[in-house]
Amino acid sequence: MKYFLTILLTAIVFKSYSQANVTPLVMVAFKNHLAYYGKLLKEDGNTVKVEFFNSHSIYQFDKTGKILSSTGKYKAGDFVLAIEINRFEKEVYSQGYVSSNKLAGIVFNDGQLYYGNIEDASSGWFYVRFLHSNSAYTMQFTDATWKVKSTDKGGYTPGSVLKSIFYTGESEAFYFEGVGSPSKQKFQFNKDNN
Repeated sequence: MKYFLTILLTAIVFKSYSQANVTPLVMVAFKNHLAYYGKLLKEDGNTVKVEFFNSHSIYQFDKTGKILSSTGKYKAGDFVLAIEINRFEKEVYSQGYVSSNKLAGIVFNDGQLYYGNIEDASSGWFYVRFLHSNSAYTMQFTDATWKVKSTDKGGYTPGSVLKSIFYTGESEAFYFEGVGSPSKQKFQFNKDNN
C-alpha cells in the first residue's frame, strides 16, 4: 500500500509540473560579451520578456536583439548579441536515474525551479551545478524520492526533497548576431547583477 501511495503521489507531482507549467530558461548575451540566465515571463513571437535570476531585473527584447525596456543596467535602445531559449522536453524524476551532460530543470520541495548542468550521473545519483549560482549538489534517489545528499555552496541542506527533474530540449535561438548557434559561442557567464 505504501508503495502504491508513493507512485500515486509521484504521478500527481508530475502532473502539477507538466510542460505547460514549466518556465523556460533564457540566456542573453550582451554586447560586452557578458551573458546572464533568466526565466521567460512572456513571449508573443516578436518579443520576449525576461526576468534575470540574480538581479531580478526585467527586460523586453525584440527579434532584432534590441532592448525595448529595462529595469537593469543595460538601457532600452541598446542591442544584445544573442537570446536563446531552452524549453521543457521530458520529465525524468521517476526513472531513478538521470543522464550526465544534460541541461535539467530541478524543482525543490518549496516550489523553486532552478536550471543546472548534470555533470556526472549513475543509477540512483547525480551531480548538478546550477547556472544561476554555480552551487553544486549531489542528489540521491532513495525510497522513490530524489533528495539532496550533499552540497557545495548551496542553500538546500542534505535531506531536502526534490519535486521534479526534467530535461530541456535543444536551445532555440530567438536572436543571434552571428553565424551558427549562440550556445556554441564563448560568452562569459556572469553571476553579478545586470
